Amino acid sequence: MINLKTILLPFIIAISLISTNASATADNFEIVKIKTYESKTGLRSAKVTVKNIHFFSSIISSDDFVGITADGIKVRAKRGSSNRVESKETLTLMLNFQRQLYPIEEVEFY
Repeated sequence: MINLKTILLPFIIAISLISTNASATADNFEIVKIKTYESKTGLRSAKVTVKNIHFFSSIISSDDFVGITADGIKVRAKRGSSNRVESKETLTLMLNFQRQLYPIEEVEFY
């Protein structure tokens, strides 16, 4: 006779592994605050504060974001380190969009 616990255990483990190592998406995080910066030489960056609205911890990194310039071009943020954010916690990231002709007007999830 097969035990129900034996059948369900692999599924429970898989679900918990998936949910604890979830990658950043617009469904998991909410952008709380954005502050853009620019240099005289055209370097563009943004300080973005995000909140994990998911029930589990999630991993977020700079390459989860795109900046939208004043002329409508989407620019992916330069790679950075990954950070784990626990449920309901916030994290502030500094995003680098390198040298752009126009300033960054918006920041969104990629």
